[in-house]
Amino acid sequence: MHIRAMVSGLAFLATVAVSGAAFADDQMHSSQVGLAAGAGAAFADVDGTQGIVMEVGKAAEFSITYQIGWFDPPAGGGAGSLIPRSSDIKDPEYTLLWDAGTQNPSTYPPGLGFSSETGVSSGTPTQPGTWAYHPAVRDKKDGESPYRGDGFWFSQYTTWDDKTWSESKDAIAVVVLPPPSAKALMLECTGNALDLLLQVDYAASLVRVFGNDGKLAGVYHANVTDDFIAWGKMTIYPPSINATSVKLDRKTGSFTTTAAFGTPLSGSCQKRAAEQKF
Repeated sequence: MHIRAMVSGLAFLATVAVSGAAFADDQMHSSQVGLAAGAGAAFADVDGTQGIVMEVGKAAEFSITYQIGWFDPPAGGGAGSLIPRSSDIKDPEYTLLWDAGTQNPSTYPPGLGFSSETGVSSGTPTQPGTWAYHPAVRDKKDGESPYRGDGFWFSQYTTWDDKTWSESKDAIAVVVLPPPSAKALMLECTGNALDLLLQVDYAASLVRVFGNDGKLAGVYHANVTDDFIAWGKMTIYPPSINATSVKLDRKTGSFTTTAAFGTPLSGSCQKRAAEQKF
């Protein structure tokens, strides 16, 4: 595996919004590589950094995604997203380049395999932990002569196994969580623009946050036995919450955030009855 320095990153592909009038020609180049959550996995906020989240004992998969090629500017020369025209990658080959910041020595999370033909990692995780990768892709035929000119560069070139790869600039976390313990307590929180489920796991010292769509949105390590359960940055959607700090009062159930921008959120959390529907 290729070792790289640890940097924070996003798992999703960025949406490029530009003004068409800013370009003299009728097309432009964009390059980005990321990871996408498949069945059994979630794209979630993990202690303030977004990544792929899975659970021990549950079958899951994630895959390498990319957008590398030429794009048309927004119609009419106005602002908007780039329109795909042609891809530089005709016959893809994939790899996961291991990051030196990973907490585990294994190439892949135990129980998961990886296909260089499809870019898919799948299986049933058997061990909790955190791994960090730079997902990478290349064209099997023309991979040694890639475009290197002007454009939107969310990826970078690297050499591994005597091949040139386009990899994500930032490392992306892949996290395998232990199953919720018997000491996990589900809370329902409501308030101003707040509609969340919180699962406080006293055995694992974890708080799982579920968005108002019912899906896992965030995972945070915290001292859950303190009077105030607190953690740092939280960026989740939906609902759209971008907080620099979060605090949950165990005595009163009060839930408050410090906003990175906009109005801070506050609400009240209470134990969720088993018969309630979210």
